[in-house]
Amino acid sequence: MSGWLVICDKHQVTTQDFHDKHNIQLVVDCTGAHTAEHQYPPNTKVVNLPVNSTRNRNSELSLTVEAVALCLSRGGNVAIHCNQ
Repeated sequence: MSGWLVICDKHQVTTQDFHDKHNIQLVVDCTGAHTAEHQYPPNTKVVNLPVNSTRNRNSELSLTVEAVALCLSRGGNVAIHCNQ
């Protein structure tokens, strides 16, 4: 069984209902910032991939790819969001 990539906005990814409805097991945060507006439901696994920072993006890319592949292979869905 394999999971799905779910492209969403910051409002969707911060609600428990969205996580439950779409079986979100991992969030890929592409914002590069942790602020109060990005408060995820409790126990949410999050990896960061700051797409606007080449140095930071490159250092996080392999970890992010591994985490996403593992989650998808286990049948979980991955939510990817930016600031929109």
